[in-house]
Amino acid sequence: MRHLQLVLGLLALLATLSGASERASVKAPFRPFSALVLQDGADANIPPNLSHMLGLVPDPATVYVKQASHREGPVIRTFNVCKEKHEDIVIWTWQESGGPHSTLYLTSPQGTLRRAVRTETQPDGTIQATHISISAAKAGFQKEKQYWLERAKQKLLR
Repeated sequence: MRHLQLVLGLLALLATLSGASERASVKAPFRPFSALVLQDGADANIPPNLSHMLGLVPDPATVYVKQASHREGPVIRTFNVCKEKHEDIVIWTWQESGGPHSTLYLTSPQGTLRRAVRTETQPDGTIQATHISISAAKAGFQKEKQYWLERAKQKLLR
């Protein structure tokens, strides 16, 4: 009888832990994937001007990240987790056709959009970066968020 009680107690504990893990991943949907990216992602960086515009650093400086990336034709998507501050995640999407441009979204393991920046390559080859309001960036961010949550389910880094 004591053996049965012990087994039932362990099953109840496992069910509780499993439920807590699921609730944690709902509250922070990017946390499991960001941990995987930190462990197995490629070394990369966010350039100084963009790091500063996103608010990752108070003055322009390179921010080192671990990165998951995926290319689909002219679109390159990256999921970047800052090495120093793991709560800072940058989703960066490049569009190489139709006038090269990119959008960077600063988010967190909770998946909340915090800032957004758009870059555009000018005819003379220089790159111009501008802030995007949260309301203007929301639709694009939701699309990219969903894209990376789907890749996270499959644990796809590339």
